[in-house]
Amino acid sequence: MVKASILRSRRLQLAVLAAGVVLISAFAFVAATRLGSQGDQGIWQEGLLITANRDRLRLCVQAVPRDPAAEGRAVSLIQSALAELKARHPLWRSAGLKEAQPVVEPGCPSDPALLHPGAEPIVGDPYTSRVTEPSKYRVFVFILPQAEIDRLFARWPLRQAIQESICQGHVCSEVTSGLYLSTEEIENRQFLYDALAKTIGLEVWVP
Repeated sequence: MVKASILRSRRLQLAVLAAGVVLISAFAFVAATRLGSQGDQGIWQEGLLITANRDRLRLCVQAVPRDPAAEGRAVSLIQSALAELKARHPLWRSAGLKEAQPVVEPGCPSDPALLHPGAEPIVGDPYTSRVTEPSKYRVFVFILPQAEIDRLFARWPLRQAIQESICQGHVCSEVTSGLYLSTEEIENRQFLYDALAKTIGLEVWVP
């Protein structure tokens, strides 16, 4: 029942974990900051970049295990998809994603949160992903074998999990998202476009 409840909450972009920690995702968090409900406003900025240390949309890409050729190919495909997203999506500018060209770089500052010991499949764990200083990257893109994707997400279309969160008391806000994709999914142009739009927060994941 608890797991089913978490999955339903994730679908609505709000996960309530059994330990009593409320995890606010990008859309809910933006609304919270606009209402001034967070204590230290110096950390945050309005919009989908979420934190004040981000001057543009930045993504990192890392294969598990590391594979420079796969990462290079993924960087190129993601750059192309983001250029299309920036040009076409009606919410890009109003969502605070800036006019500057998005940056995509190989190698991420930390390993996939879903592979941490004790992390729950699909939703992750706000405790193990807790940070005091968020990464400059809004999204970490992880390339995994398809079998591992299926294990982590139980064949759900959802591919996003918490990568970094900042906690204030018992409230943990997702500030950095992990996007988990197989090589085949990255090569699927429409799938990649949709997954990026949803992970950035321009659209909502619907199972």
